[in-house]
Amino acid sequence: MNHIFDIFKQAILHHRLSHLYILSGSKGQITKDLIFELVYLLLGDGNEDPILESKIKNQNHPNFYYIEKEGQTIKKEQVLELQREFSKTSLVEGRRVFIVEGSDTMSVSAQNSLLKFLEEPKNNETIGILLTDNVNALLPTILSRAQVVRIFDQELTIEKLLEENLSLEHATLVSLMTKNLNEAKSLSQDVFFLETLECIRDWIDWFNNHKLSYIYIQQSIFNILQYDKKYLELIFETLLYLCLDIMYYHMNQKLFLSFYREKIQLISNNISIIKAQKMMDIVKEYSNRLKYPVNTQLLITSFLIEMDGIKHA
Repeated sequence: MNHIFDIFKQAILHHRLSHLYILSGSKGQITKDLIFELVYLLLGDGNEDPILESKIKNQNHPNFYYIEKEGQTIKKEQVLELQREFSKTSLVEGRRVFIVEGSDTMSVSAQNSLLKFLEEPKNNETIGILLTDNVNALLPTILSRAQVVRIFDQELTIEKLLEENLSLEHATLVSLMTKNLNEAKSLSQDVFFLETLECIRDWIDWFNNHKLSYIYIQQSIFNILQYDKKYLELIFETLLYLCLDIMYYHMNQKLFLSFYREKIQLISNNISIIKAQKMMDIVKEYSNRLKYPVNTQLLITSFLIEMDGIKHA
């Protein structure tokens, strides 16, 4: 986890802290102890202060606000209470930090309230950190305002696969399917994975060429339907990251699919942040529909037509 603290230490040192971060990790990775250490770093600038540390752990520091789920979700009223608290003048100078645990469980109305709060900051030193194990459950408009910090074991998996002489493209995409190194190595040589990779490249060509119709990729994605469902899920997850990277490129932020940087640069000439956000919403919607018994070919055709409509709008 040291790399997480290094990211924030460097941002503090160079005065480049963002107003919103998303910490994305699998369940059990993002502990309260980890978060309290991070808040301690942000409020104390790395200086030792046992009193500050104690107040943070007991959640009674006036510049620290922690939101947890009420039942199964984060409710709109909890976000409104955060707004009310941070609209007040703090008795302590310096940064103010709020944490939203399980942010992917926020209702749409709660997320929209958070957006309104983010758009009307009361304090330039306010820093929000959203915790999630499913970054794609958050609204694209929130993702576009945040710096995503991943703390999956995925980075280690990618490093190990690179040592096995896999390309960064192969290593990154196969790591979306599994964090198990042996399984990842096996999948990377699987003929179905390689064909899925070609389908993803077809998608990138489609994004990149304004004149191409969805017909260009229809057959290649139909071919994937005959394989294990996990390959179709990989396509949808990669498309989510691709849409997010298009938004990040427009905002000069770090790309997740960095090996596609040159292509994403070209894509951004045709697809704006707003279009990328709309596409991301559609990818998420149809990805959820695939979880239910449906005629998959008809669903994919409908998905392609909607994506094509936004692209050529």
